[in-house]
Amino acid sequence: MTGVQTCALPIFIAKGRVGIYGPAYLFGQAALSPWMTSVGQLVDPFGKELELGLAVDPLPSMSLRAGYRSYWLDSAETLSDPSLRGQTDGFFIGGGLRW
Repeated sequence: MTGVQTCALPIFIAKGRVGIYGPAYLFGQAALSPWMTSVGQLVDPFGKELELGLAVDPLPSMSLRAGYRSYWLDSAETLSDPSLRGQTDGFFIGGGLRW
């Protein structure tokens, strides 16, 4: 595979959840990726992510979630192309199984 880059640098993550009633709870996660490799013309990029939502675990091995997620990609250098910086955000719904 040509042109594929990988990064094994640390990502800082903080997670939390607060029970509401029975199997329902509010959750949140914040993440910071300060040491990403350069992407095209974006020099010293770093990413930030925030996720908040409501989850219900109807069964011990099942989770249903709905919430809001936002991701920012920015550069430490002001001379980088501003069109490469960006924010992606929106609502999501989903579910998962654990085993």
